[in-house]
Amino acid sequence: MSRRVDPTSQGKLQGAINSIRSISGMFGPLVFTQVLALAISPNTPLHFPGAPYFLAGLLLLSSLTLAAYVTRPEAISAAHTPAVSPAPPTSLRGAR
Repeated sequence: MSRRVDPTSQGKLQGAINSIRSISGMFGPLVFTQVLALAISPNTPLHFPGAPYFLAGLLLLSSLTLAAYVTRPEAISAAHTPAVSPAPPTSLRGAR
């Protein structure tokens, strides 16, 4: 990601990454303990104590897919960019 932003935006990028890391550090334990509690509950029809690990694997797979999409080669992404319109004609009145 640091290669994709200009040098003046490196601090903003690092701040955004640390913000996401802090938020996930707060909500991750809550989510995964609740998933484990539901997976091992006596009322659950499917006893699956590995559910938090399965969820973590799904999240990592989705992150990998997103990263592969965002960092695909420039040749592929250049095919999806709109063509540059030609420059407007210049006036010949002021030409000498």
